[in-house]
Amino acid sequence: MDVALITTTVRLVVAALAAIALIVTLARPHKRALHIYWAVFCGAISLTMLRYALPISPEWVSNLMRVASGATCGGFWLVARCLFRPGNPIKLHHLLLVGAVMAGIAVDITLPALIDPDGVVGMHAGIWQFVTLVSSTAIVLAFWEGVQGWPARTQRNEVQLRYLYLAIFSLCATVCTVLPEPNAAAAANARLLEACSALAILSVTSVAVAFRLRNPLLTPAAEKPVATAEDHALARRLERLMHDEKPYLEPELKVADLARCLHTPDYKVSRAITAGLQQANFNRYVNALRVVHAKALLRDSRSATRSILLIALDSGFASLGPFNRAFKADTGMTPRAWRSAGSDAASQPTPGPVATARATS
Repeated sequence: MDVALITTTVRLVVAALAAIALIVTLARPHKRALHIYWAVFCGAISLTMLRYALPISPEWVSNLMRVASGATCGGFWLVARCLFRPGNPIKLHHLLLVGAVMAGIAVDITLPALIDPDGVVGMHAGIWQFVTLVSSTAIVLAFWEGVQGWPARTQRNEVQLRYLYLAIFSLCATVCTVLPEPNAAAAANARLLEACSALAILSVTSVAVAFRLRNPLLTPAAEKPVATAEDHALARRLERLMHDEKPYLEPELKVADLARCLHTPDYKVSRAITAGLQQANFNRYVNALRVVHAKALLRDSRSATRSILLIALDSGFASLGPFNRAFKADTGMTPRAWRSAGSDAASQPTPGPVATARATS
């Protein structure tokens, strides 16, 4: 059995799968943070596997691939943060840590052209100690992301996802960093195990990413502010504006637009929504009104032949995906299923946010 040939084949398979995942992710019209960092990791691991599997020329192309491959460990850590932390978990200092590894590799490549050869060896060793330290830190942090914020036992899918992630990650990290290489044969086998580990990491993380995109983590709801008389008064003005002029049918509607119409500061409109109307936030409030409008269109016999996409656009949604998600969150059904259910489902009244606000004012 030619271990080297098998290793090369596995590396090329990983490179191809990662490249496909990268292309598919970049082709998505609407991307979240997880899409971006997943694409970064896929690109980095694809280039890493290609460098090890094939001779790359000219040299400047190989050097660029080396620098880009420096985002493998850090990119995986960023993906892990997006998988296991709600909200927007990536800040500038996280990106700087990943950039530090790539910068270290770039400096190491350019050293021979900038410094006397006698001084390169020591600096080379120092740079690689730094790169190794930062990369190892990213690996440890990626493991920690799967441990922190452990979900409740009732969240069975979340628990299973973490067990799978931590088990594969621990196994692969052990294979790549702990196993000894006492001779050439053992070294060849170790390289094969490293390639298989990369394939396992890519496969399991693909499953985790797909799961998280379907089941996003919810940010813990912040305590709503106590409504004042001013909040209630502005909420009633906002209700009248929404009822009379229907600005929510504009896809690009922003808080600032409502503030201009009401001749009041943005923050007061936001308070009127969260405190006065007891809505989660501006987007949820506006989408709820749009869903109510869409229900009316779906009930209207004159719209029976209109497509779901046109209903979504006429209701103020910019595309079909957000419309389907908002509609299902409100009704438990897709717009198509709700329409097909006929008059029984359509006749059940669903209080909109305006009615809710009146009841709580």
